[in-house]
Amino acid sequence: MTKLIAEIGINHLGDEDKLLLMIESLAKNRINSCKLQYRSPDNFFDESLEMGSTLISDELESVNLSLPTTVRAIKFAQSLDIEIGVSFFRVQDAKSLIDIVLPDYFKVPSAEALNFDLIEFLQGFHRPVYVSTGGLDYSQLKTLSERIHFNKDDCVMYCVANYPAALGASIPAYIDAYRKLFNCKVGYSSHDIFWEINIAFLDRNVDIIERHFTENKEDKGLDISTSSDLFELVKLQQFCSTNVWSYSDDIAIKSPNQGELQNLKDLGSGYYFKSSYPKGSKVKVKDLLIKSPCRGLKAGSLNDEVTLVREAETGEPLSLSHLTAGVSLNSTILHKSDELQLSLPVRLHDYAKINNIFSIRNYEWHLSYAEVEYALEYIKNNLRDGIGNKKFSIHLPDYISPNELIDPNSPNEDIKNRSNAVITKVEEVAVELQQYTGSSVPVVGSFSVLNNSKESFYSSLSDMISEIYEKNNVKILPQFLPKLAWYFGGTVKLNVFCDIKDINYFHRLPFGICLDTAHCIMAANFHKENYSNWIKQLLPLYEKASISLEEG
Repeated sequence: MTKLIAEIGINHLGDEDKLLLMIESLAKNRINSCKLQYRSPDNFFDESLEMGSTLISDELESVNLSLPTTVRAIKFAQSLDIEIGVSFFRVQDAKSLIDIVLPDYFKVPSAEALNFDLIEFLQGFHRPVYVSTGGLDYSQLKTLSERIHFNKDDCVMYCVANYPAALGASIPAYIDAYRKLFNCKVGYSSHDIFWEINIAFLDRNVDIIERHFTENKEDKGLDISTSSDLFELVKLQQFCSTNVWSYSDDIAIKSPNQGELQNLKDLGSGYYFKSSYPKGSKVKVKDLLIKSPCRGLKAGSLNDEVTLVREAETGEPLSLSHLTAGVSLNSTILHKSDELQLSLPVRLHDYAKINNIFSIRNYEWHLSYAEVEYALEYIKNNLRDGIGNKKFSIHLPDYISPNELIDPNSPNEDIKNRSNAVITKVEEVAVELQQYTGSSVPVVGSFSVLNNSKESFYSSLSDMISEIYEKNNVKILPQFLPKLAWYFGGTVKLNVFCDIKDINYFHRLPFGICLDTAHCIMAANFHKENYSNWIKQLLPLYEKASISLEEG
């Protein structure tokens, strides 16, 4: 994965409050590295400057941070687990800051790329040293490679020192030459007018990308024209975080992912039975219907005739289980499942068949938004007599329409009202099942849409859960979610219930959370963190839910 450095540089415009807010916004968006510049105000600029240099020096002096402010900013970033580096232009400036606080890494800007005294001084502190090389020709790059022994964690950064650099000024292919010249990490320092050019450098597998960060593109400053706002930077972070740039090009290992398989089924066609057949029947493929969606074997995958190993009903999709014998379940396994309170997910239409096969005690109803409308009546009319000895939970629909996720606190009144109507219908089903079974029926929900602040999101959700319990004695448990969720036939990046950093919000929920361990592992893997540690921290919230359900 490529590391992204958000170069704040001088884009704080000399305002300490602005600087700290910029660092905080990076932390909230998991952009985990940033950089400042530090120049001591003492005798940095010579008095005999030409006009252009005078204009630049005046601007730099107006936004220059004091030493105490720079120290506070570094300590603030480190308190938020944000890696922070500092660019230095002189050894004496580096000394004055490092005597007080040690940054996580050092940067030598392009203008000082051949300042060997500065580079070697910074290497003495056993922190990574990054050197930008804008404006150097090939012979100077060779001199740098021969003169400085770079450590493996140091980085030499290709750069075009124009502010901004026009499209076409940067040459991604040069990265290959940098790798041959320098025995360390290789990066790209971007001053491009179009941030998207960085994608070409990701394709060259650079180790580090540095991009200027501005709070507002309307600000006035020397580096604003070369900068990305938070929206663009978050996009770039997403590109940096994916590992596709380092994938093998061996197409022999290509296979469809789970989402593709699901889409092929949803969008493709399959075989369906025109009429019923007993076990052992030989069925001509030409006598089968071809319809969409594909819920069994894909159309075109069979030859002339198949032999059924089990009966088939009219309108049923032809599946592999019609053609190959299933595994028989022994009673010991089923008994153990009940001891462990393992629950099978079921839909309304398949509960009876699945229960006939497994006959275990615990099931979870998975309802679609369409099924919610008639679920209560269906259970009353078709299933009431056979569920008295069962224990159930219910999974709320993720959707309220083909293109809208459930969102009970949406700023859109229509989405909000339809979402709450779905939740109310599920409450009614839970109440009815609780009366039939004499057991609590928890409702699990994927609440994944963040419209405002996390504080507001979790607070509103907690209030809703409390109100529903007080009214109907039904407990709603929001489930832990993957960072990349499978919605609308593709992946959607989520911002709630998918990060251990939100654990204090989870503790405020009346009955804790539903700990989906698979989701937790996926989220932790996305953040490059240890999923076992996450699960250990989240277990008390699951236990809180378990205890509250037993008491209920």
